[in-house]
Amino acid sequence: ENLKLIKKFKTNQVNVLDLEAVKTGNFSGKSFAITGALESMSREAAADKIRDGGGVFQSSVGRNTTYLVAGEALGDSKRLKAEKFGTKIINEDAFLKLLDSR
Repeated sequence: ENLKLIKKFKTNQVNVLDLEAVKTGNFSGKSFAITGALESMSREAAADKIRDGGGVFQSSVGRNTTYLVAGEALGDSKRLKAEKFGTKIINEDAFLKLLDSR
């Protein structure tokens, strides 16, 4: 039955993840949102680095957001949500230090 199911997935172009291949890292279990512009990298590059470390990149702040990375021109909406949910707000330098510690 399992082999039939896997064949059906492949036929319908559904990718099955190998649990061994799932990335883990320093950011495993942590989620990040970014507000404002980062000086050292684009938002997309930062998102890739977060994912490479096993973390989750979020476009908005939610209850489960661990860190809000505050770049230039910190947005009030995301800041207020972060404060409401108890999300830790860090600046770009602190974010870079987290990246270096991976």
